[in-house]
Amino acid sequence: GWDVSQPRYMGKLCTEHTFGKTGFTGCVVVADREKGKAFVLLSNCKYPKRIDNIGKLDEVRSKIADIVWSMKND
Repeated sequence: GWDVSQPRYMGKLCTEHTFGKTGFTGCVVVADREKGKAFVLLSNCKYPKRIDNIGKLDEVRSKIADIVWSMKND
C-alpha cells in the first residue's frame, strides 16, 4: 500500500493528498494529485554494505520533496 502524508520523507510541505512509497535501497516515489506534481528518486544506498542510515536518507528525500513542492507549475 501507499503511505499518506509522511513529512519524514515527503517533506514539510506535503499535504493529506501526498502519497508515496519507499524502497529497500533508498528509492522513493512521491506524488500529490492536488498539486499536480510527483517525483522519483532512484538510489542504491545499501550496496556493497548495508549501513543504518535511514535518518540521513529521509533527510535527503524530504529536502528534495520540499524543492519539488515549492516549484511553480507552468
